[in-house]
Amino acid sequence: MAQQESDFNERDFIYGNCLLCGNKIEKNYILLAGQVRDATDLKVIQCLSCGHVQITPIPPQEEEQEYYDRDGQVQSICPDMELNDKWQKAKSDVDYRYKLISSHCATSGRILDIGAGYGFLLNKLGENGYRCDGIEISSSRREVAQRLFPGNMFVHNILYDDLTELHGEYDLVTAFQVLEHIPSPGLFLARIRDLLTPGGKIILEVPNVDDHALTLSRAYRDFFWQRAHLSYFSTRSLKQVIELAGFINYNLTGRQRYSVLNLGNWILNGKPQLAMPSYGSPEGLGWLDESYRSYLCERLICDTLVAVINT
Repeated sequence: MAQQESDFNERDFIYGNCLLCGNKIEKNYILLAGQVRDATDLKVIQCLSCGHVQITPIPPQEEEQEYYDRDGQVQSICPDMELNDKWQKAKSDVDYRYKLISSHCATSGRILDIGAGYGFLLNKLGENGYRCDGIEISSSRREVAQRLFPGNMFVHNILYDDLTELHGEYDLVTAFQVLEHIPSPGLFLARIRDLLTPGGKIILEVPNVDDHALTLSRAYRDFFWQRAHLSYFSTRSLKQVIELAGFINYNLTGRQRYSVLNLGNWILNGKPQLAMPSYGSPEGLGWLDESYRSYLCERLICDTLVAVINT
């Protein structure tokens, strides 16, 4: 059984505490980076008590809301990107996530996608017969999503809002690249449990702080740390937060989103492929990319971790 919300509130929302174990940071940490790519006043630390990696200080809720309303994460690196370019950049993720969802939920099931973004995934799910709703706290992203997706697009903040109307409504709740943005990840997962039907599932996807590329490119390391990501999960810390929320039946796997060409670009050029990262490889190099991805995923040193949680 998940812990009560009061337990999480008492431990997780104290300014200056580890977002995972709740211990006071003070001097009980290792400094990993003196700043992040888009904010010089934020540091990246690792808690010596539990090993969790996070930024500090955690921005207040009001500042967070303003940041997401203006789509700050995208604006900080690609301020002039058009919607069609965003779709082209997102297409491989949408295809992968749709395939993953369809392997865990029949079209008769009902799905909630938290952090629905511009609505690309919801649109594909709806076009293929799924009953689905979305949650997106960013007003700018939500405006776009509502044009693409005719279903419900809620504004709810999972941590702070009354979610009674959604309790027991969903066979599957997804949160792709969301948990790292949450100031209280344990409470977030615990509250999602209430939204599920009996036997419902949760699918999580997060960046992996054990990404092998971080050991190969200083430029990539400097780019990796960013203001939007409050937490940086490893296999160990992702398991910890899932179990902290009261779940015991889950499966953790790796996914490599970016190709070997993207790694080569970081090593040779020392900068990101902002407009269109290399998700695939040119014809004739598929064998190399497949071997690269398999090697990383088998060892869970790939760029992304995926968790499927059963209730």
